[in-house]
Amino acid sequence: MIRYSAMFVLLVFSIVSDLKTSKIKNVYVLISSFAGISINTYSSGAEGFRLSAAGMVLPVILLWSFFYLRLVGAGDIKLFSAIGALVGWKEGLCIMAYSILAAGVVSIVKLSGSGEFVKGFRALGTELKLFICGRGKHIIDLGGSSRHFIKLSPSVAVGAGILLLTKFAL
Repeated sequence: MIRYSAMFVLLVFSIVSDLKTSKIKNVYVLISSFAGISINTYSSGAEGFRLSAAGMVLPVILLWSFFYLRLVGAGDIKLFSAIGALVGWKEGLCIMAYSILAAGVVSIVKLSGSGEFVKGFRALGTELKLFICGRGKHIIDLGGSSRHFIKLSPSVAVGAGILLLTKFAL
């Protein structure tokens, strides 16, 4: 239970920092990662250490291409890594999946409200057609300077909440 309490504290500090400065402070991530490795190693020995280490590395491996395409920030990846260190790779992966779904819902609502939902999909379709035919750019441009951004940390908190609800309530 201490792992989930530490995750809650990490998420509160990360959300406040992200909303105020658009950055997740490294100190939150480092303390949480160290706490996760320590707690899991103490409670489960070498297996706990392996789960935490895998939980830290897996988000980096899975999300580096999205970072390269500027779809997620480095702070988001670090946040997922710290959560993985606290809860292990399996639950960390579930939180990532739930968080991405929550971010998708937020994005659809935001784009629908701005009237650019259909415009964005048309541009994406055109880019994909050109890319598949070999006449497009090597990196798909999803809108350049007119891109919309959302803060991912609140969606990560929703993803963690969904995991906890499914784990303890069902």
